Amino acid sequence: LLARNAVTGLRSDQTVEVLEQIVRDADLPPAVRGELRLDLGLMLSNQMGRFAEGWRVLEVAAAELREVRSVLAARAMAALVTPYWPGASLDVHRGWLIKAAAAADDSGDDAMRTAVLANHVGLAMSWADPEAWDLVERLPVQSTNPACARQAARGLCNAADSAVWLGFYRRVDGLLTEGRELAT
Repeated sequence: LLARNAVTGLRSDQTVEVLEQIVRDADLPPAVRGELRLDLGLMLSNQMGRFAEGWRVLEVAAAELREVRSVLAARAMAALVTPYWPGASLDVHRGWLIKAAAAADDSGDDAMRTAVLANHVGLAMSWADPEAWDLVERLPVQSTNPACARQAARGLCNAADSAVWLGFYRRVDGLLTEGRELAT
């Protein structure tokens, strides 16, 4: 609970310190340690701006979780698809995308599959991949699963952000409108 709230909450150096101590405990079951490490990696990268450190922690979390919690492994791997963190090449992000998609498929979790697709959209849009718009169309915007709908909304809004940067101004309003409607 501490880790999950910290990932979505405000910056907290103390929370990072506590999580770093906890994940060093070799007696923790791998699934628990991996989940806490996932939250630590997300917090370091997203809230603390410690991208390189967060990246390394997420890589370890992905490996720890792969055999015991495939949905969480997919989450860690999907975070490593994020092209906005400095330091990794496009090929590295693509490699993590392939691994994230496989883990999401193994998990059988439709929301995680959609989350990975949303990150695929973000990666493709970030470098103006000509297939990016086809990926946007694959987002399950008609899903009745609220978790899938949230991830599809995230994918649409991230596509809108990239569309601004790439000069596709006429598409931005539609993406944002659909993304906001889907998120509510």
